[in-house]
Amino acid sequence: MKTLVVPDMQFANVDGTSDALYVELSLTLKKFVYKKLVHLYALGTDCEDPELCHEIENYLSEQVRAIKDMASYVRMSSVWALATACGILTSRSATLPKPCKCDSHLPTAH
Repeated sequence: MKTLVVPDMQFANVDGTSDALYVELSLTLKKFVYKKLVHLYALGTDCEDPELCHEIENYLSEQVRAIKDMASYVRMSSVWALATACGILTSRSATLPKPCKCDSHLPTAH
C-alpha cells in the first residue's frame, strides 16, 4: 500500500483568521479522505473481499454527503465574505450554519 501524502493546501488571499479558510480546508480534507476510500474500495475489489467493500461503501456515502454539505458552506462563506467586503454586512450578524451532524463524531482538539 502506498504511503499517505497530504495534498498541497494553498489558499489565495487569506489573512490566517478567515472563516472561509477553515471551511475550505475542511472541504479539501473531506475530498482527500474520499479519494483514499475509493483507493481502499478498489483494493477490496481486487482482493475479492465483499465485506470490506460493503463497509467502505458506507463510508463513501457518508463522505459524499459531508462533501456536499461542506461545499454549500464554502459557497455561503464566499457570499458572506463578498458581502462584507462590499460593505453590505458590517457585523457578524449573518453567520455560517451550524456544523453538519456528520462532523459530530469527530474528537475535539484540546
